[in-house]
Amino acid sequence: MSYSSKEIWVPCDSQTITAGAAGVHQNEGAILSNGGDVPRGLLFGVHGRDMTAAGGQLIVSVYTDDTYTSEIYSVTLDFTGGVTNASDVMTAPVPMFETPYFATEADATSTLDPYSITFYVKAIA
Repeated sequence: MSYSSKEIWVPCDSQTITAGAAGVHQNEGAILSNGGDVPRGLLFGVHGRDMTAAGGQLIVSVYTDDTYTSEIYSVTLDFTGGVTNASDVMTAPVPMFETPYFATEADATSTLDPYSITFYVKAIA
């Protein structure tokens, strides 16, 4: 059996969420691919789209599992000043060995606004 060094990206779904109240941690669910849970992978980052151009900031956090207790990644996506798309890509990816779950937290401006969240994940054997 041979090992291939070809990089394979997981086609993660864009998930629409509605930001909760300002400063409130809101569990959103599993990171998905083709409607199913991503079982494992290398997390490289996230892209967010402010669907109403309302502005504000949205914290996106990723956890090792559905207990939301072991955070492996967190970033603040900044949509101020008319920005409708924001991304973060890490220099070194974080390995995920079981289905990762994500949560969000809004600021006063982004409260109750809809966002599209898409994660960047590479496959691991």
